Amino acid sequence: MSVEICFKMEVSTGQYLVEDKEYFVTSIMPFSNTSFAGTVVPLANFDADTDAEALTVAMNHKDAKAFWTILCNRNNYQRQQIKRAYKSVHKNDLITDISKKVSGDYENLILSLLYTPAEYDARELNYAMKGMGTDDHILIEILCSRTNKEILHIQEVYFKEFKKQLVDDINSETKGQLNAVLNELLKAKRDENIYVNLHEAAVQADRLKTSEKDVWDNFFIKQATTETSTQLQAVFLEYEKLAKVDVETTVKKLFKGSVEECYLALVKIAKNSASYFSELLHASTKGLGTSDRQLIRITVSRSEKDLKLIREYFQKAFNKTLVSVIEDDTSGDYRDGLIALVKGNQ
Repeated sequence: MSVEICFKMEVSTGQYLVEDKEYFVTSIMPFSNTSFAGTVVPLANFDADTDAEALTVAMNHKDAKAFWTILCNRNNYQRQQIKRAYKSVHKNDLITDISKKVSGDYENLILSLLYTPAEYDARELNYAMKGMGTDDHILIEILCSRTNKEILHIQEVYFKEFKKQLVDDINSETKGQLNAVLNELLKAKRDENIYVNLHEAAVQADRLKTSEKDVWDNFFIKQATTETSTQLQAVFLEYEKLAKVDVETTVKKLFKGSVEECYLALVKIAKNSASYFSELLHASTKGLGTSDRQLIRITVSRSEKDLKLIREYFQKAFNKTLVSVIEDDTSGDYRDGLIALVKGNQ
C-alpha cells in the first residue's frame, strides 16, 4: 500500500507532524540544533580558569551558594572544562574536593552536574542495582528514554567505571519481560529515522486488538524497542481507532508491576517524551516527602534537551508551575540550584 505522507516541523513545540488524509500523528523526536528545547545553554564569554578559581575560593570560604551559581549556569561541556582547569592547578579532582564541602541532596545535585551525561546515567544505573533489591524505576526511565548513541556510550562508561558489563548486571537483577525489554534496548538498534508505514501500523494494531498478553509482550519486546517513534504512534492511533480504548488503558489491564511501568514508559515516550517526564516530576513531588533523587536526575539530564517543554507540559497538566512546586518541596541552595536549572540561563 502506497501512501503519500507529509512531514512538517512545528518549531514552537519541537513536534514532527506526520499527516495523511485521515489523521495525523505527532511525535517528539530528538532535537536538532535548530529546535533546541533545553533550558541551559553555553555561557557566552566563558573562561574555565576563572570559574575554577572562583570555585576554589568558594570552597575555602564555605560559600555553597557559589557552587550552584556557577555550575547551574554553564552547560555540561563547559563544566568538564572547569574540571580540567581545576585539576591542572590543584592536581586534585574537583568532584572529590567539592563533595567534602556539601552534603545531602545538594551534594547529589552538584555532583550530578559535574559528571558527563554518560557518567551520570551509568552511576544512576549502578545505584539502582547495588545492594539489596533493585530500583526498576531508574532502569526503566533511563534505558527507555535514551538514544542509541547514548545507550552505547553509557555501556562503555559503565564498564570503565565498574569493571563489569551493564548487560550482565541487568541480567542478574531483572527477569521476565522486563529483562527482555531492557536487553533489547541495550542493543541500541532503534530506527531513529522519521517515517511511517501506515499499512504495517494497521497490521500491528489488528494483532494487538486481540488483547492477548503474549501478543502484547512480543510487540513491546520486538517492535517498541526498535521502531521509530512516529511508527509506534501510528500503531497506537490505529489500535485506539479499532479497540475504542487507549493503549495505556489496555496495558494497565493486562500487566502489573515493573512490566506495566516499562510498557507504559515506552508508550508515553513514543507519544510525547516531554509529557512523560512532566508526569515523573509530578510523581516525585506529590504526597508525603519528595523523591529527590528522581527530581535531580530528570532536572539535570533534561536541562540541555527538553526541560523547557517539560515545564510547559507540567503547568498544563497540573495547573501549577514546576518552579512553584520545587519552592514548596525543597529548600536552601538545593532549591535554588534546581530552580536555576528549570528557569535556565537564556
